[in-house]
Order: sequence, then C-alpha cells, then structure tokens
Amino acid sequence: MRILDTFSRSTPAGATIALLTPVALLGLGVATANSDYTTAGGIAALTVLAAALLALFLLRPGGRPIAVAALMGFALVALPGAVLATQIRHFRGEHTELVLTAGRNGSGDPACVLRRTDGKPLAHAVVRGCTPPAEPGQPELGLPELYLVDPAGWVDPVAAADDDLKDTAYIAPFALAAIVWLWIRTVLGATRRTGRPATPAGPDPDAAPDPGATDHVPGA
Repeated sequence: MRILDTFSRSTPAGATIALLTPVALLGLGVATANSDYTTAGGIAALTVLAAALLALFLLRPGGRPIAVAALMGFALVALPGAVLATQIRHFRGEHTELVLTAGRNGSGDPACVLRRTDGKPLAHAVVRGCTPPAEPGQPELGLPELYLVDPAGWVDPVAAADDDLKDTAYIAPFALAAIVWLWIRTVLGATRRTGRPATPAGPDPDAAPDPGATDHVPGA
C-alpha cells in the first residue's frame, strides 16, 4: 500500500511524530470536552504540539511543510474536545427541563446556576460568564427551558434541539479524521529519507582483461 511505502521512506523520528502527536492530541481532547479540565488539557495539548513542531523543525528546517503541520496541529488542539462534546450530547444527551437560578460558584461568588425541575443533581450547573441579576437564593430567574444534558455529567448542558446537532454530529468526525490524515501525510513527506542506497558495483564489461589472470583447469 502507498501509505506503508510512505512510512518506510520516512525516518523513524518522523514516523513517531506523525503517529504519536495526533494520538496524544486526540486523547487530550477527551479531557478538554469536560469544562473542569479544559484549561489544563488545552495547555498540555499546546505543549505537545510545540514539542512536535520543534522536533519537526530540527528534522526539516523551514519550508512549507512546517507551516502546514502547524495549521493542522492547531486544528487538532482546538477541535477534538468540541467534536467529542457534540457526539456525547447528540448520542447520549437527554432532553431535560432546567431553570436558571441565582446561586454561588465553587469560589463562593454569585453566579448563575442551572437547576433541574425534577430536583435531581446536575453536573456543571454553574453557567460560565453569567452574572445573576438577583441575590443568591433567588429561586428562579426565568421559565424552565429544555436542555440537552449528559447523564454521565462529562459535558456541560446546552440549550439546543437534537436536530440542530444532527448534521454536526455525523460530519465532524470525518472532518477530524481528514485533518489527522493530512497531518500524517505532511509529517511523513517532510521527514522522508533523501537519496538512494548505494548498490554494489559489478564487473565493468568494457574493462580490459587482466593478463595475469588465468583459468584454473581442474587436474592440470
């Protein structure tokens, strides 16, 4: 297969960068889908990408491959978490009525807090970037709305209809796979070995015969 031939022509270091970098970034994307780990996962992903690009630059200084790899790399840092969150909400999310209330966040500061109308606990209930217009303890700030809630509590609830996520949920994984493929092809192409192995030289048919060489006849 052509891809196996491409791997065989790449240096071991190049093949390692091509394969391990997207695996690491996709794994960290699982963490960034959870808002509790978004910052730490993002920093770790940027560190992995910076190390991979530095190693690639040492193997192939300058040139368009570095720019293309950097573009694909930043996409692999930004997209996996969002793609996974969309998948979870679409395939595992449950339509749940939530109401916005005034409460406090983990630091004790006033914050907008979502609450289930059925009284069950809700993960990621604090709405980021929202300041309540009332004092904490206000029972309700609005009417109940329908949210998509992850029953396992890994991703934040969102006020979105299931149909709005359908196209994204099916298309996004293919787009992410295409980016991974472009990263692998770019890195392998940039780190392929140059030159051809030398072949042993055979006898020159145009060379003059050696006068001192005689045929050995058995029994002579």
